[in-house]
Amino acid sequence: MTLIESTTAAAIEAVLRAKNSLDDGAREAIERLDEKCIVIDATGLNLSFRFTGGKARVLGNIDPAPDLKVSGSISGIFEAMLGKQTDVISLDGDLTLLEDFRRVFKPALEAQQLTDQMRSAAEVGVGAMRSAVEGVANEVTRRTTGAANRAEIDELKSSIEELTSAVEALQKRLKETEER
Repeated sequence: MTLIESTTAAAIEAVLRAKNSLDDGAREAIERLDEKCIVIDATGLNLSFRFTGGKARVLGNIDPAPDLKVSGSISGIFEAMLGKQTDVISLDGDLTLLEDFRRVFKPALEAQQLTDQMRSAAEVGVGAMRSAVEGVANEVTRRTTGAANRAEIDELKSSIEELTSAVEALQKRLKETEER
């Protein structure tokens, strides 16, 4: 095993451990792959994935008796793992394992989904700030119609100005985030 193969295997294994702890779908797929071996046989990269006890072990060599062997170019295998097409790779063995193997590598959140969630959270935050500003403004109006305490009115006006600035800053950050 070369240094590149062992380093690649160790890095992939570390990523799979993190993914297993953060992504329920990946964890379930790894559990379904229990006691299975899947081999990646690509030009310049040969790896065996052994699944045991809810964990994935990555070895920098080819197991001679895999349950599924995926062969092809690295880019073709990468595309297949993302669920695009499989006609550019060769599959040999139990094809039912491929979907769970893909799930192990599938990103937990798609970029658009993450953007939508961030936008939604920002909009809720801006809406909450607007509501707070409106509430303070209503309270100022209520108190100023019959109140004689000028210091209290000035304090409420100052609070409104601070909240308005905070809302404007949130709107600016939301706009900057959407532009990225």
